[in-house]
Amino acid sequence: MKIEIHYTALLRTLANLEMETLEFDATPTQHEALSKATQNKDDAFDRMLLAEDLPRPTIIVSLNEKQIRRPDNPELKDGDVIRLFSPIAGG
Repeated sequence: MKIEIHYTALLRTLANLEMETLEFDATPTQHEALSKATQNKDDAFDRMLLAEDLPRPTIIVSLNEKQIRRPDNPELKDGDVIRLFSPIAGG
C-alpha cells in the first residue's frame, strides 16, 4: 500500500523534499503515516510536525483534499494523499 505525503512551507524546508511516497504492509492510520514520515529526518522536522504523536495544532492536515481535524485518525487507503500545511508568515 502506498500513501503520498506532500509538504509545504517550513515542513518542506525541514524535510528537504516536497513530496514522498510511503509504503505500508498493513492498513495504516493517518497518525501512523505521519509518524513514519518523521523517520530519517532531522529532529526539528519531528518537533515541527508532531506533539505527543498528534499533528501540532498549528499544522493543517488534509486527506484527499479534505481537511482533517486534529484528533481524527482515519484509516488510509492505497493511493491516499496527505498534504501538510505549516504556518507561514509574511506580507
